[in-house]
Amino acid sequence: MKATILTRSMRRSVRRGFTLVELLVVIGIIALLAGVAYGPIIAQMKKADANQATQNAKNLGYALNTFKEDFGNYPDDNTANRVLKKHDYLNSVGRNFTGDYSNDYLRQMLYQPDLSESSFFAKIATKNGQTRNPDNDTSDGKGLEGGEVGFAYVMAKSGNNKKRGVANEPGEFPVLVSPLEYTDNDSPVVPGNMAKFDLKSFVDRAVIYTNAQNAKLVEIDGETSTIKNLIPKYRGKDVSDQYILVAPDFSGNE
Repeated sequence: MKATILTRSMRRSVRRGFTLVELLVVIGIIALLAGVAYGPIIAQMKKADANQATQNAKNLGYALNTFKEDFGNYPDDNTANRVLKKHDYLNSVGRNFTGDYSNDYLRQMLYQPDLSESSFFAKIATKNGQTRNPDNDTSDGKGLEGGEVGFAYVMAKSGNNKKRGVANEPGEFPVLVSPLEYTDNDSPVVPGNMAKFDLKSFVDRAVIYTNAQNAKLVEIDGETSTIKNLIPKYRGKDVSDQYILVAPDFSGNE
């Protein structure tokens, strides 16, 4: 049997493995590849979030249409008492059915048996994180808690500081929009001529549901991010200041 003879230099080569420089080169290549892949992966994830929000807007659209048939308009200050009078058990679903948040007004719709909290969800960035998946628990005042709604709600200014639904406004009028960018003072009620879309949550896309029963995902940029562009003019005049956007309650993320 012929023995295999290794020289001293060959034995050192077998034992030494990777040098520190070689390891650093490999780590650098892996980091570079991860960095290249990170952007497209995040973009695809946000695209999926936008598609889910669009489908949820469609579901809410059906529910809004049913609400209009039952009460003559979309949820507002005038419909709240009628809803609670007809469906008094809603008092156990939540504390507020009007107010400064979209959660308050959209909560009026929870009398519909086929409507779950999941339909109100849109995965968007908030000041302290992101919206959370609804737990579909509406018992003991837990209906549409802070962080479970991702849509801002468009309403018209009315007399006596009341807010009016826009179901019967002329033209194709925005009703639900996401994601909404907060103003500098973080007020949940944003004038229609000042409201803007958040460009980051859906990567330059926004979800809109209109009173023409149309849910769509639209491309936006710095120039088209102002929501007043979506509000139809009246006899050629900009009337966006007569409307407001009621933002979601994100308190569950704080």
